[in-house]
Amino acid sequence: MKRPRTIAQLGSLLVAGMASSTLAAELRIGSWSWSLPSSGGSGGSAGASVTVSNDSRGGYSGSVGLDLQLSNAPYGQQRRFYTVAQARSLAQLTAGYYRTYSFSETFDLNSVPAGTYYIVLVVSEYSNGTYYIRDGATAQRTFTISSPRPTYVPDVPDVIDIPFFPVGFPWCGAPGLLSLTATVAAMAGFRGFVRRRAA
Repeated sequence: MKRPRTIAQLGSLLVAGMASSTLAAELRIGSWSWSLPSSGGSGGSAGASVTVSNDSRGGYSGSVGLDLQLSNAPYGQQRRFYTVAQARSLAQLTAGYYRTYSFSETFDLNSVPAGTYYIVLVVSEYSNGTYYIRDGATAQRTFTISSPRPTYVPDVPDVIDIPFFPVGFPWCGAPGLLSLTATVAAMAGFRGFVRRRAA
């Protein structure tokens, strides 16, 4: 889409023509939005939609690349990051114009360590076989990945042994023994059975 130009900019374009410049294109990030999965798993996706402008005086950019990252620091600072979605070989951008790009990829939150991250979007330009970063932006919100809660399974044996008392033993058949048997069975979560052991 065409961006408004000043007369001076129009004059420079007439001189430069449409030849591709050997200088780096001045790609700039405008408005953008992002999406990340709300929970871990292989079915989630991450991506962004962004308006990128080419503020160069003439020519056109190389192929555009975009990266959505979870970072330990905002863009522009020394940082470590995880790339959660990436797009390459996007349409070139003529000087003085802007375009909206959208991209997404499958992403599993469990692949990134738990913590709070800055959401960073980076735009790059393809030149001489390499993508070079031209601009970046940091979202106003941070994103927190929580540690997955382990499922607690009590360590209960599958078989509970109850001592066998011979006939005539004072406690045999007493309510206390029946209560003990029922209590132990309940502790086992009904996963096993009560077995008598031979004397």
